[in-house]
This record gives sequence, C-alpha cells and structure tokens, in this order.
Amino acid sequence: TSRTMPKPCNGRRTVPSLRTFVDGHLDGPFLSEAAYNTPQLPGDPRAAAFSTMSTKIVQKHPVKGTRAFELVNDTIEYRVKSVFGDEELTVVLSVLDPKPVTKGSMLHFVSEVNREPLVKMFVDKPDAATFNAFVETLINRIKEEDFGRLAASNRESAIPPAQLDTTIQMLETYVHSSDISGLLDALRNLREAPEDREGLARVVDAFNELGPRQGPVLTYAPFFMSLLSSVELDDLA
Repeated sequence: TSRTMPKPCNGRRTVPSLRTFVDGHLDGPFLSEAAYNTPQLPGDPRAAAFSTMSTKIVQKHPVKGTRAFELVNDTIEYRVKSVFGDEELTVVLSVLDPKPVTKGSMLHFVSEVNREPLVKMFVDKPDAATFNAFVETLINRIKEEDFGRLAASNRESAIPPAQLDTTIQMLETYVHSSDISGLLDALRNLREAPEDREGLARVVDAFNELGPRQGPVLTYAPFFMSLLSSVELDDLA
C-alpha cells in the first residue's frame, strides 16, 4: 500500500521526526527533522532506494547477532541469527500496537491482544536515519492494516465444509498441534456448525492470540485467510 509523502520543497523533503513511547508515555524525538532532509529532486533515483530501505532493514549487534526485518504485504518477516541459534518469524501487522515501546537499547512493537513483544529491534541500527525511516514506515503500515483487521464480520458468504476440512488438515500436517491447540479447537467446533457466527468469531480470537505463531498458520494453511473473506475453495488454486 502506498502513501503520499510531503511535497518536495527546494529539492528537499521533510518527514516529521518520530517520537518514542516509554512505558506508554511520549518521550523525546529519536532524532531531529534535519536528519530526514535528504536531497530528493523529482526523478532522483535515490527516491526509489530510500523507499526500498524503508521496507527492509538489517541490524547487527556485536553480542546479540544479526536481525533482518522486511515488510511483505500485510506482514513483517523477522529473521534472527546469533550464537544462540537462528529464528524466523512472520507477524501479521494488524495484531501489532502502532505505538512502539523502548526498553533500554531496544524498541518493541507489542501485541494488542496480550501486550507481548512481537518485534524487537536495536535502536538506531544500522544508523539513526535508516532506523527511523523503517520504524516510521512500519508504524504507518500497522495503522493502515488496522482498517483491515481480521473480524468474523468480514465473512459474508457461507463457509463450505470442505474449506474447514482442508484448513484443519493442513494445520495438523505441517504445524505442531500443541502450538495452535486453541485455534484447532475453535476450527473443529466451527466445522460442526459452519453457520455459527460466534464460532467464527472464536476462530478469529484464537488466531489473534497466536502472536508470532501466526506465521506458520499463514504459511502452511493459506486457506485459513479465506475463512475471513468471501473466497471459495475453488478460487484458491
């Protein structure tokens, strides 16, 4: 989703400085507005490069290793490499609170469901300007996705039993059942009564509570998202 940037003025653009939230309260700016005044004339190839950098960032820490973040459609992909092991996560943007929280040298985006930190970033790495550009983009993308938050009301048509059967089978095959037991229970109950709107709402609630475990659900069971739209099974080929 694109958004309108401030119009260039004398060949320079100004992006409002970001402010960080500490324990829910506004603190000082990450850095001055002057840091954002990168020369950018119409047609300047650096504009495209800046846009790319704002949706992808790689951070390195001498002790905690490397963290790479990339905004992909309605998710943020998060890869960590350290001496403690490698980890890959995918978090749906609509479950994140757009107000980041700082804790020491870290900045967290937390779940709006249980306040658990889901995205953990090193402040000002690889540099303050790149960091702030990415965080600003992430905040705006979260706010945009909030309008498309998963809700049972998004699904207007009846849910074919085959859709539920396929979704449950995919999840049972490719995802550890213990990691998504609440979601599986909700889906099985909905299978018994596909027209139950409250049952569909419980599926949505169970999905939202998964936090970083939403990634495997979306990866291995793309049919799941069809439960929240008027997409039929045959349209997902």
